[in-house]
Amino acid sequence: MSPYASIVEAAQRRYPFVPSMLVKYPLRTDAIISDVKRPILFAHGTGDQVIPIGDSHQLRALARAPTAMLTIDGATHHDIHRHPDYLEPLAEHLVRAATR
Repeated sequence: MSPYASIVEAAQRRYPFVPSMLVKYPLRTDAIISDVKRPILFAHGTGDQVIPIGDSHQLRALARAPTAMLTIDGATHHDIHRHPDYLEPLAEHLVRAATR
């Protein structure tokens, strides 16, 4: 999960010395999130050092669809899927979304 607002911004945070114009596909989630009509679950680990949790909060504020935020204490970008507090809420969200 751990969504990014913009891949250009994510790249600049990680590699500030690389010109942003080198990113071929900007992948602006922040520019399209308002078009999503289905419920959105933002899942983010508090230990994510690749994509800050602020990106999830930013996207949630821009969304027009119903949203929920699942914060997994201590989870990182690479292990969030292994945390027991992640799978059950994700499954519940998917079941609810499928029955709407």
